[in-house]
Amino acid sequence: MERMRNHVRLHRGPAQKTDAIIPPAFPSMYAETPDAYDLSELFRNAASCTVQWNQVGMLNPRPPGLHNSLIQLFKKSLVRMLSWYTRPLLGFHATVTRSLNETTRAIEHLQIRAIEAAPRLAEMETSQKALRERLDRLERLCGGQAGK
Repeated sequence: MERMRNHVRLHRGPAQKTDAIIPPAFPSMYAETPDAYDLSELFRNAASCTVQWNQVGMLNPRPPGLHNSLIQLFKKSLVRMLSWYTRPLLGFHATVTRSLNETTRAIEHLQIRAIEAAPRLAEMETSQKALRERLDRLERLCGGQAGK
């Protein structure tokens, strides 16, 4: 399994920037709605947090050779010795990352519901205005008849 991971890391290329892996996440449905808040930065940050959390504790690949093999052996033993220290940190970071992802989904859900509610709200305002006009007419009619 470790050989497969190293092979994938070596053939993935030198680009390790998380921004290169993360697609733009601003859904096209918001483009038509000028009042929608641009959540793309939040999506990028949540995705970047997830990517970086997955990289914690991973050794960076080195080219083959005796010198690099010794360095990797030292780094692996160091990771092994520090596992008592990093395990709680990994758990904490995992919890924070999951919370950020869930918060992002909740905010997106709320924004979608607000966008969907906007036409119904406009419809209700129009209906309320029409009802107010009818009520005013009825009050005028009733006020005119009450004076007789």
